[in-house]
Amino acid sequence: MKLEVAKPFAPILNFSKRFVLIKGGRASGKSTFSAQMSVILSMSFPERDIVVTRDSYSDLQNSAFAEFQKFIGDNGLEHEFEFRTAPLHIKNIRTNSHIYFLGIGGSDIHRTHSFKPHHKLIAIVFEELQQTRDQESLEQAHATFRRHLDTDKGMFIHLFNPPSQNSHWVNIYWNVRSRDNDWLCIYSDYTDIIRYLNDVDLKEIIKMKVYDPIRYEWMYLGKTGGGFGSIYPQFKRDRHFLSYKSILEKFGMTENLNITEDTKAMRFGQRIQALIIGGDGAVTHDATVFVPMALMANGQMVCLEPFYYDPQKSGQKGSMELLPSITRWLSFLDKRYQLISQQKPIIFSIDSASTELIRVLRYSLDPSIEIYEYGKQTILDMVGVVQDALARNMIYIMDFNGYKNWTTNDFVSETHPLVVAIENLIWNEKQTGYDASVPNDASDAFTYAVNQVFRNPHALRILQLYNENRQTFYDVL
Repeated sequence: MKLEVAKPFAPILNFSKRFVLIKGGRASGKSTFSAQMSVILSMSFPERDIVVTRDSYSDLQNSAFAEFQKFIGDNGLEHEFEFRTAPLHIKNIRTNSHIYFLGIGGSDIHRTHSFKPHHKLIAIVFEELQQTRDQESLEQAHATFRRHLDTDKGMFIHLFNPPSQNSHWVNIYWNVRSRDNDWLCIYSDYTDIIRYLNDVDLKEIIKMKVYDPIRYEWMYLGKTGGGFGSIYPQFKRDRHFLSYKSILEKFGMTENLNITEDTKAMRFGQRIQALIIGGDGAVTHDATVFVPMALMANGQMVCLEPFYYDPQKSGQKGSMELLPSITRWLSFLDKRYQLISQQKPIIFSIDSASTELIRVLRYSLDPSIEIYEYGKQTILDMVGVVQDALARNMIYIMDFNGYKNWTTNDFVSETHPLVVAIENLIWNEKQTGYDASVPNDASDAFTYAVNQVFRNPHALRILQLYNENRQTFYDVL
């Protein structure tokens, strides 16, 4: 066999260090090297075994196991290996070397204690280390595997994409181990394997570098920052949270700004092509929120006056109890922007878990208003759509210096609840969802509205019709 290994990983093959920690961004070759290294070891060390782990066992079949199968197949080695899926296991028939796939996470940190390999271990590979719940889970796994380690050549290899927060345990772990002489710490990014990347991948990486440099540095260069724990670091108040006058100027309505507010709103409404309203209903102590996103003729979206009911401030109310307030708010938007009279489509996109709210609106609102349940994707997929839209300046939020409580008819002189949510949302420790300590009702409603347009392939035809009026949204300095 003749194999090419990315240059940063070459020192590992010297077996000079017992412990290896590999940090890198996306598309940096870590997973490919893991498969290369493990298969090479299984062929080079007869009757020596290998363990490949992740936090969750269920993730291994579609990730590491599939990567190993592909590598073995691409190199014409199928005749040397047996593949078993219950449990996941690969055996080298010629060398009698076994490759085990194990989960080390979960509530039971001692789950690896009963593990017994057929032979001494030549390598233990920890894939996606950032997904492991905490350092304790890792240390417990280390303690188990050390008992079975080949004391001559055996080594621990850890691979991870750095989480955005500097405070995440795995980032701290890197900082400590990089000063330990017993550890070989390797950094890699996509530039190390750039000649292996296809043109589509490379083009998308370069585009992100231009229009979203902060996300690019984290995602592809593996750089972390104390403030980048934010889910929406692309959001900038001076760019996306604008006064009414600034919004008018954005859409070329600078003439006659001394006319009445009602006339301004009516003229602005003439530029609206559709109103997409994201909705999130209360379950227990959550707020009931509607975020009305006006889809403009050039494809951008503008957030109009929201509906925001906080039960912790005003008492719990069911959907039917809130219906009169919701109806008044919707009538206000229609009158202010002349939506129904101009036959503008009005579409609700509501969290599918808010079944009562969906039922009440479908029975009560004008039949011309469409009510959709938002079929959730994963949080990461939904957030990615919004991040992309913000980075491309496709979204604006109109600043009204507060918002109206439509139940009490009082004006609340506070920052727009959507802006508060967007700025405060942070990832959980595993980077798989929201941190539970930060309310996400307003941001969820916003996410449903934005995804209703920008993840919907049918919306692309609508945007093409508006293409002649389209502006450039990339802020390239």
